[in-house]
Amino acid sequence: MPRKRGSAGFTLVELMVGVGVGLLSTVVIATILARSEQQKRNTMSGSDAQVSGALALFELEQVVREAGYGLTSDTAGTGCTLTATYAGAVIAGMPADLAPVVITKTADKPDTVRVTKSTPSRFSIPSQVTAPLFNPGGGGTVANTVTVKSNIGIAAGDLLAAVSGPADVKTGVGTCVVFQATDVKDDHLGIGRTVDAAWNALATLPALSLDQYVVNLGGLESSTYTVEPVAAGSPIYALRNSQFTLKDRAVVTRVVQNGVVDLKAFYGVDSDADGIVDKYVSDTPTSVEGWQQVRSVRMALLTRSEQFEKDKVTVSEPLWDVGKVADVPGTEDCGASKCIKLNPKVATDWEHYRYKVFEVVIPIRNQLWRSDLKS
Repeated sequence: MPRKRGSAGFTLVELMVGVGVGLLSTVVIATILARSEQQKRNTMSGSDAQVSGALALFELEQVVREAGYGLTSDTAGTGCTLTATYAGAVIAGMPADLAPVVITKTADKPDTVRVTKSTPSRFSIPSQVTAPLFNPGGGGTVANTVTVKSNIGIAAGDLLAAVSGPADVKTGVGTCVVFQATDVKDDHLGIGRTVDAAWNALATLPALSLDQYVVNLGGLESSTYTVEPVAAGSPIYALRNSQFTLKDRAVVTRVVQNGVVDLKAFYGVDSDADGIVDKYVSDTPTSVEGWQQVRSVRMALLTRSEQFEKDKVTVSEPLWDVGKVADVPGTEDCGASKCIKLNPKVATDWEHYRYKVFEVVIPIRNQLWRSDLKS
């Protein structure tokens, strides 16, 4: 009679096969989870770059739209050289002129954009100087009152600029001399200028003439946007804003948005006065006529993801497609269009990050609403 075999459990071979299958399953699961997490990080970092670019561009657009408020209503003073002293000293950080937008370019570095506007306590309307003419050495009323056609909108304490147009609007810009309104006359025709040691030193404001006018600067704000490391030696770059207020004589700096590595900007110019921007230029206008042609600002931001990639995921500089509708300096052919190379090389490992390009054309509303603009 055959003997019945008893249950002896797992054999060594069966045990090793089971362990092998378990280890293989663990490796597969771990690999899938790692790849899934990597894809998640890539997606999230790309989303961060997109959000950073959108928020940074939103602020720039809002600020540039308001550029030149109160300064460009009468074009004789657009871009005028600004002169101001406080207690007899030159004010550090003060803009050199009253241009609405100034674009500064430096080779192989992001552009710098400066936006200037008046910030009156009420509203800003240019007012023509009338007789009796202000004369600091004339004594009596003419020595402490600037007579204008209307002082509506001006409040005591506002900073004002006496504007003189250039001899030739085609070749130069005017001058703007800052003084402070100490009181506003009830007849709506006079602006008090009491001599003091702060804004109204005796020699600060010269005698005025009938071809001059007064602009209400309020406190005057000038915001400068740059792309810089968030801290010295930091690999993280950001769009930074330095806001200078003339009345406070102070600069407040803040980070607008992290992740921005390049900024490119151009002036939109209507060179034939037909109301349409026909070209974009890099050079800042040097005459009143040149400023009259500026209608908009066109700019692009390049943002970088926070996630460092093991492999090189960017093999060449990102391109800003500017099209062929209007001339733009520094372009090269890219298929059927024209493009500008943006610079992501803020670090030697730039190829291991992902980038996004944001662009916008911003009309300068106060340039379009000028009193002399007929088109």
